[in-house]
Amino acid sequence: MGRFKNEEDGARGSVRAATRRWWRLIMLAMASLAAATLLSSCGGGGDDHSSRFLIDISINGTLVSQTQMNPGDTVSVVVYAGESVVLEAGESVVWTMYAGSTPVPNDALVHYGGVDVQATTLSSSAVGITTFAPALLAAPVPITLIATSTYDSAEVGVDLSITN
Repeated sequence: MGRFKNEEDGARGSVRAATRRWWRLIMLAMASLAAATLLSSCGGGGDDHSSRFLIDISINGTLVSQTQMNPGDTVSVVVYAGESVVLEAGESVVWTMYAGSTPVPNDALVHYGGVDVQATTLSSSAVGITTFAPALLAAPVPITLIATSTYDSAEVGVDLSITN
């Protein structure tokens, strides 16, 4: 115990202040680490193109395009009714097909705009699409496929325009 009451309170106060500063520093370091972890998992918004997709597009078994795509990009492909298309993402993805704005379950056969369309998962990175039109189409039929990376949830789109 100090000789004067203020002397003892001053020593305790400086220990408390140092402890508070220490905890603030630890909390700041933890927040910085959490922010760095979140930014690294989503690409950080910088110019790191590690999330690029190389989409191979084959029509009736013939490779017609290899397209380098960044997350958010979309490529358009015109196919004739009756042709089959294979899309290969080059990494593990989940393919989702949309007829208009409606998602279509995998392997479901959908009749949309006069075309029968079916998307079937071929592997962890590829999907096959079969098309058939029993009659001439009045207009091209748009079908969209979205590839969502199982690694970082990055997405790219493929817009199919099915025509006569």
